[in-house]
Amino acid sequence: MSNAKLRWLPDDYRAEFITRYNDGAPIEPDAEFLGVDPVAAGRYARKWRPPGTRRNRGSKKADTLSLVKLARTITIPESLSEMNRIPMLDVRKGGALLSADWEKPCDNPYIVKLLLLLGMALNIRLLIIAGDFLANDQFSKYPKNYISPNAPTPEQIQKNAIDTLIQLAIWFTIWVLPGNHGNMVARETNAKVTEKMLLLKAPVNYTYSPKIFLQTANGLIRVTHPKNYSKNPLTVMRQIYNTNPPHCDLVIGHLHQDAHGWSEDGEHELFSLGCVRDPERTPYLMETTIYPQWQFSALAVLPGTNEYMSYNPATNYRRVLGKFYPQLTKIETKGK
Repeated sequence: MSNAKLRWLPDDYRAEFITRYNDGAPIEPDAEFLGVDPVAAGRYARKWRPPGTRRNRGSKKADTLSLVKLARTITIPESLSEMNRIPMLDVRKGGALLSADWEKPCDNPYIVKLLLLLGMALNIRLLIIAGDFLANDQFSKYPKNYISPNAPTPEQIQKNAIDTLIQLAIWFTIWVLPGNHGNMVARETNAKVTEKMLLLKAPVNYTYSPKIFLQTANGLIRVTHPKNYSKNPLTVMRQIYNTNPPHCDLVIGHLHQDAHGWSEDGEHELFSLGCVRDPERTPYLMETTIYPQWQFSALAVLPGTNEYMSYNPATNYRRVLGKFYPQLTKIETKGK
């Protein structure tokens, strides 16, 4: 459309066009009507509009700035819940010694001393207790019929547990994971008491996370205390491996059985830890059942290497402990 023809456009159209242009509306439909490109249509609008008027290009920007100012005045309160972060421990240089299911006060002090001497002999200063450090049998429906009138009080059990950890902490840095026995405390007290509260005075790192990852030169190790149980440890370990990424080597407590296997893809090693709880201090084990017998075992991630070493009743501790072996004497306690 020529400039001559543009001058003869109706005044009401020009006014509407200029209004649309000044309001920032799209001008492509007007450009098509005028037979020009949008850039030329914009030039016409600027030429026709009254002096002193401008196109409102900043309306959207102004709205955004006002919203930003509003956002600055809004404060979201902090969450009152504790953040349950999954610990990641680097064991590439120092290694780690892993055990599970001490279930004090029913632990075997001979085994506890063995763990200390293993740490010293292997120069490992990190001890991980993969769940159920305390038995908390007073909260369980299973052993109540077997609680002796001479059983220690909860206060005595707590003191004995803390005293044990204080002695072990002379050598070890200690991490404790929760387990099903620990979770009973919170459940039966309506969360007024937790296992972590019972161990506040102990020199340990207690995590509410049900798992810990260890960083080794070969990759990660997942250490956990699962809820699942099976008479066949490999069944549970493979189920956990298959359904819980990332896929890595796996060490579990809870089953009280010493077992070793491989993931079904053949990529990673799987370990089940035996217990430190003493079967002879567990009266309900006197029942005749088809459940597997409890066993002791511990697993070492050897420092400075990519190797595991498993320790159980068949281990030659005279060879493993060397000069520390004479310290491994039977600890006599009442009732034994």
